[in-house]
Amino acid sequence: MIDPVRLLLVEDSPGDAELVREYFSEFKSTPLELRQVGTMAEALEALRGPLPDAILLDLNLPDSEGIETLHRLMRLCPDVPAIVITGDLPPNLRQQLLSTGATECIAKASWTYDSLTAAVRFAVKLRRALGLQRQMERLLAVIPDGVMVVDPSGRVRYVNDAAVALFGKRREDFIGEPVDFAIPHGDITSLEIVRAGERVGTEMRAVPVEWGGHAATMITIRDTTESTRLAEQLFQAQKMEAVGLLAGGIAHDFNNLITVILAYGVSIKETMPSVDPRQDDLTQLLAAADRATSLTRQLLAVARRHPVQVQVLQLDALAGGLKQLMQRALPDNTVLHVRTAPEIWPVVADAGHIEQVLLNLLVNARDAMPRGGTVVIEIDNVENTAPAEGFRGGAAVRIRVSDSGAGIPASILPRIFQPFFTTKESGKGTGLGLATCYGIVRQAHGAISVESTVGVGTTFTILIPKAADDETAAAQAPLPAPDRLEGRETVLVVEDDEALRRSMIRSLRRFGYSILAATNGDEAKRVMDGHDGVVDLLLTDLVMPKVGGKELIESLRRTHPRLKVLCITGSAPHSNGDSPELPEAIEVLYKPFDPVTLMRGVRRVLSAEG
Repeated sequence: MIDPVRLLLVEDSPGDAELVREYFSEFKSTPLELRQVGTMAEALEALRGPLPDAILLDLNLPDSEGIETLHRLMRLCPDVPAIVITGDLPPNLRQQLLSTGATECIAKASWTYDSLTAAVRFAVKLRRALGLQRQMERLLAVIPDGVMVVDPSGRVRYVNDAAVALFGKRREDFIGEPVDFAIPHGDITSLEIVRAGERVGTEMRAVPVEWGGHAATMITIRDTTESTRLAEQLFQAQKMEAVGLLAGGIAHDFNNLITVILAYGVSIKETMPSVDPRQDDLTQLLAAADRATSLTRQLLAVARRHPVQVQVLQLDALAGGLKQLMQRALPDNTVLHVRTAPEIWPVVADAGHIEQVLLNLLVNARDAMPRGGTVVIEIDNVENTAPAEGFRGGAAVRIRVSDSGAGIPASILPRIFQPFFTTKESGKGTGLGLATCYGIVRQAHGAISVESTVGVGTTFTILIPKAADDETAAAQAPLPAPDRLEGRETVLVVEDDEALRRSMIRSLRRFGYSILAATNGDEAKRVMDGHDGVVDLLLTDLVMPKVGGKELIESLRRTHPRLKVLCITGSAPHSNGDSPELPEAIEVLYKPFDPVTLMRGVRRVLSAEG
């Protein structure tokens, strides 16, 4: 069913009104509803109800004359097309009427059926196009993307609130003005805009539309800042996950090798006469092993696989106790200030790790100020911090390390936490310092960020969550040192790496222990089943092929519930599940270790009650 065309005729002359009725009596193509009023007052009253599709307006009415008649109607209903019919229509009046908003102007002396009906048909088409445009404007107003409608000449005809906010301009700065960027049709393209001096990346798409009855182009513009940031975070997380897998594998193999080097090196050094000239060679060898240990620990920290011994910490006290050491790490022409707010909240973290973060940042600050400067460490409490990647948000202790150095260029700022990225000369940096900081802070469920201005300085901000009551209770106390290292108990050593297994057996025998050995979990079970005596301690690697350390412990404890256990491993468990969770109530010795450290762990477990 076709909707009828509704016309309002504002005409005080009965004869002219009748002529209009006669004209439209022949208007057969579309149903027509014609309402006639004779005064402006009646017209205004009629327009308070449903609006017509078009108005036929005589300018000279009993209560209104001239162009003011059109003005009054247009103020009330600007979207209803008005066709002016008047007795006299000089060119200047016609131009005024069209400028005021009239859709068409017809002189009564020359009107015809064709001229009047053609004007009405155009007005109705325009009215319905304007109605669709208003609906579209209401729809576009709530779209979060910026939307602009541009006419064929490139001038803006419409802009929604999101576009106004995106560009940081006023609406009047858009309407009627040409766009200052190319408008490719169809494909999504990148567009960089400048808002308040800041460059903002966006995606733009342009499609042809009809706007107000005319051809136009609709441009949608989406701010990609957040999506780009999230994509970069995802890429960084995936990269760190890959580094974690790599670091875990490297650490496992390297730590085995370093443990073997330490075992034999310490043994030879202890048995070699102090006057032997090879003593210095062994000292250098053991020092190199220590440096290799430090490097593997950095790799594990980067991947958040570094073994953690958490405790309740007061970061203000930790920084205060570290101040003298930190000052010695700086040259004489550099001033260090440590400022802490009162009543700093406790956190649960590894003290050694936090100290490493502070020292790494301090070394970075020193390198950024070759001519000296100022480093400021500030510690305070912050409430209601926003969640970030790996950080739950809420109450936290904030550490800010600021320097007055050269600053970091914006082009490389997003890369500074990446493993092995460095701007230092070859041989002067591993590219692991900031990556280590990142890994340690993330492992403590915190967040680290950086702000820098070239020529002004750099500030690193660290957030560590405030300790909850249950976390405080669960923090580990330092393990007591045993009174002696020797023993006569029987130890089952389970290690798949032959060199490491042999070195541990050799060390244990030196300190008096009886040894059983196995290369994997299955063999360990067979050794236990075939041994007539008591096995006092199971010393097992945690990561082994086939039956791993955790499964072995659970299996043997079902048949030997009083069996004591000491696990050895190269790294802490990881969130991706590539290494097993440590068994509960089991002491762990982290590789690499020297023979004395191994004996302390063995003696501590054997001497423990229960």
